[in-house]
Amino acid sequence: MPIALTQFAFRNKTRLPWLLPALACTLASAYCFFGWMSAVGRVSGWIGLPQYAPEIPRLESQAKLWSALAIALPFVAALLLSLGKRASDQQPRADAPSSVTYRAESPAEKGLAPILRYLGHFAASVVGTLGFVLVLFLLGLLLHKLGVRAG
Repeated sequence: MPIALTQFAFRNKTRLPWLLPALACTLASAYCFFGWMSAVGRVSGWIGLPQYAPEIPRLESQAKLWSALAIALPFVAALLLSLGKRASDQQPRADAPSSVTYRAESPAEKGLAPILRYLGHFAASVVGTLGFVLVLFLLGLLLHKLGVRAG
């Protein structure tokens, strides 16, 4: 029995242009995490070595930049995930048959709903970033085991 490919189609094509940059932000955040780890590792290894003393302030400023990017990019990804969502995606259609009756939303719940959606998107972007960190770590470990050296 063949499976119809239309079952796996992306449901909301207006969100796809926002999903791809959000994924790019999570990947960039994972990359920035490793840039931060590299700068911090070099600073801690070079402290006390006089030949590297002039380089330490530059590396400290790089570490600050990498950490700021690693922290800020998941927030940007969450914002990008929130864009492109139509009002019809958030509420059930009026002509759709329903068998469950819900109570009406209070004004406080309506005001809190976008914040909760953003927090959900933020959680998804943090999980995505952690997933990319794991993938990049395993890729680096594999390349190290194969003897491939960077730089």
